[in-house]
Amino acid sequence: MYNIILSEFLIPFGVVKFDFDFILHQDNDPKHKSRECLAFLERNSINWIRSPPRSPDLNPIELVWHELKTLIRKSCCSSEEEVIDIVIQIDGGWSNV
Repeated sequence: MYNIILSEFLIPFGVVKFDFDFILHQDNDPKHKSRECLAFLERNSINWIRSPPRSPDLNPIELVWHELKTLIRKSCCSSEEEVIDIVIQIDGGWSNV
C-alpha cells in the first residue's frame, strides 16, 4: 500500500513541483525500510534519507506525542473514556488561544 501511495502521489508531485530533484525524508516506520519499499525507491531513482529514531528536531509531531503522553500519565487515567475527556479538555483550551 505504501508503494502505491508513493507511485500515485509522491512521484507525480515530485515531477511537477521539483522536476524530480528532491529528497524523500522518512522516519523509522517499518514499512519505510521494508525490502519492497527500498526496491521501489531504487527502481524509481528516489533519493531518500531516514531520520534517527524519535527525533523531535526532524519530526515535530514527536514533541506533541511526548507532551500528550506526559499529561495522560500525570492524570492517572484508568479508562479510555478518561483519556478522551482529557484530550477534549485540551482541545477546548487550544480553541481559545
